[in-house]
Amino acid sequence: MKQWKYYITFVIVFLFVWILMAVGIRQVSGDIIFGADYYTFYTAARMYLFDRINPYSQDVTQAAQLGILGRLATPEEDQLAFAYPFFMLFWVFPFAWLDISLSQPLWMSFNILIALTCLVNTFQNKKILAFLGLTFYPFVYGIILGNFSNLICFILLYFFDQVIFNQPTPARQIFLGFLLFWTIGKPQLTILVLLFALLISLYKKYLTVIISFGVSLVTISSLSILFLPNWFELWIQRIQQYSVYVQAKPANLAQTILSFTNIPEGFILASLSIGVVAVFTGWFLAVYKSQNLIFQEEKFRNLLFLNLIIIFTISLMPRTVSNDQLLLLINLFLGSKFLTDMKHKYHIVVLIWSSYSVISWITFALPIPGNLSSTHTLYPSAISTSWLIFFWLLSKSKMKELSHEPA
Repeated sequence: MKQWKYYITFVIVFLFVWILMAVGIRQVSGDIIFGADYYTFYTAARMYLFDRINPYSQDVTQAAQLGILGRLATPEEDQLAFAYPFFMLFWVFPFAWLDISLSQPLWMSFNILIALTCLVNTFQNKKILAFLGLTFYPFVYGIILGNFSNLICFILLYFFDQVIFNQPTPARQIFLGFLLFWTIGKPQLTILVLLFALLISLYKKYLTVIISFGVSLVTISSLSILFLPNWFELWIQRIQQYSVYVQAKPANLAQTILSFTNIPEGFILASLSIGVVAVFTGWFLAVYKSQNLIFQEEKFRNLLFLNLIIIFTISLMPRTVSNDQLLLLINLFLGSKFLTDMKHKYHIVVLIWSSYSVISWITFALPIPGNLSSTHTLYPSAISTSWLIFFWLLSKSKMKELSHEPA
């Protein structure tokens, strides 16, 4: 009963702050409407609800273009078309009944509160890190755009925090499986991470998570078919069109970095694919056969391989826009929790976070000639490799200290 009172109180406070923050955003923004990415979803949802127009149709695409650009997009430009699974509109339907001037602040404040809630839950005893986590450019950029990357990444943060650092109850596992389903909404960002999440759940015998994920997949996909019977076919067609007009290539980040060499694109893609297989194989070996003390620490082992999988995910993605780089910050957030939970030097973690936050804004403002974008290439490369090194060295040194402490 006491737990139910806590949840009810949390919901009431969340709703109150949500509405209050939305009103504040609306007042501060004035005539400016943020959320260009959100507007695509809003238009698709609104035209479906009011006119029963297929969200993948050209009418929806042109309405989004006129709303965002004030004109129709040229063939060379981003067409601003809805290119997500139909069920992602279920998140937007409650907001689509409202005018965009009200809908967008509600969506923005909702995402800010979800992010803050997840970070506070992750860093319960180090809440300064929770607020510092909101200062990174990829987070702010995603919030301004209203992109779904923010919501999906914080779902993954919450999931791995619960599975790696806690022992979720069966009821919590049902909730985790339901949340994990929604990460399918952006498969280019989550497919490898999702596979790793299911493997960890299987290894830890959290079968309720896997069952809940499967039930959610069948139920919500079937519900989408009731709304739009051929949505899956239309979605695949939209993805094919999207990859053409944005000139997306697999392993875009790696290909951009190595564009000044003579290494063939096919070799880069093959090497990264082999790397992914090697990482998953390495995790299995570390789980079942490793005699190395550092790999026997389960939290460290899972976080290390999660780091590698996320790095490969970003490297293999067709585009590396800033909001998608929020995925890299999951490594930073969870790795820092592991270090601070081990009573490691807290000020080192704060210093690293502050540096990464400042660098994220510097790279945004830094003019880089040629095809090396500072935000799309330099920042994700720097944060992914440097944090992996920091995490390995700090964890290894600390566990070595603990192993020599008297029992």
